[in-house]
Amino acid sequence: MASSAERFLRAGGAWVYEESGGSGAVLSHEALLEEYLQGIRFSSERRLGDLVRAMRLPLLADGEGRVYGLACMEAACDLGLEAKEVLPAAGAVEFAHIISMIHDALPALGRVVPELESYLEDVDQATAILAGDGFWGEALGLLTREQRGAPERVLRAVQELALATGTGGMVGGQSVGLRGVAERPEDVYRLKWGALFRASARMGAALAGGTERELDALGRCAWYAGVCQRISLELDGLIPTEERVFTGMLGRDGALELSGEARRSALAALEDSGIEARGMRGFLEYVVGVPRRKEG
Repeated sequence: MASSAERFLRAGGAWVYEESGGSGAVLSHEALLEEYLQGIRFSSERRLGDLVRAMRLPLLADGEGRVYGLACMEAACDLGLEAKEVLPAAGAVEFAHIISMIHDALPALGRVVPELESYLEDVDQATAILAGDGFWGEALGLLTREQRGAPERVLRAVQELALATGTGGMVGGQSVGLRGVAERPEDVYRLKWGALFRASARMGAALAGGTERELDALGRCAWYAGVCQRISLELDGLIPTEERVFTGMLGRDGALELSGEARRSALAALEDSGIEARGMRGFLEYVVGVPRRKEG
């Protein structure tokens, strides 16, 4: 199975990133995370085989790349840790994202994400629901059992993930999208993807002992980078037409304009951080590659 970095390369994003002089660090970190996630087996108990299979299918599905885990890793690197030191935390945020993917695969929530189009052909709906529930417990397990660091730093990472996945985050965003009550693209993005992008970077920064100023700045950068990434997916046709939040409400030109504004805001946030932030700068350029290709 191709790594998520290789999948992104085939889509053109990584090619643009490398051709524009981007560092290979982001791609190497993504490959490191991919290898780590592929090595997770959940359980060897035979009677749990169906549940484990239902969890491994979305874990290894082609999709958006490991952008949430990468945000966590790059923020940690910018504050002095090595990427491998926060692999459990990066895995935990990827698990949280998979919960939303499984939700989106359920008929009750109204659509199926492309990478999980055949999921419910292989997994019955009841087992899929249990798999989604299982990922939250596994995410907490990675953070509390596997993630090394001072207890107060690990606890802060757990708190950030909890805030990003509850009613004020991912689940709240899915509810807004489900009920069609969003008036602006930000209404869905802020709660769903934006909250998780922001938390991912803040988790990495917290594990590295960052200050509140650094957590805030790196979190804001990731939030705006996520806007660029979401617009990338919509412009590249990887999001179903009825689910295109930014291009659906703003049109192609409006979405491209917003992507440019978001990139500038992300860079401004890094200036506020007071650190060089080479990792997050590389991450930002990585996720804006597809819109730039579409423009040119």
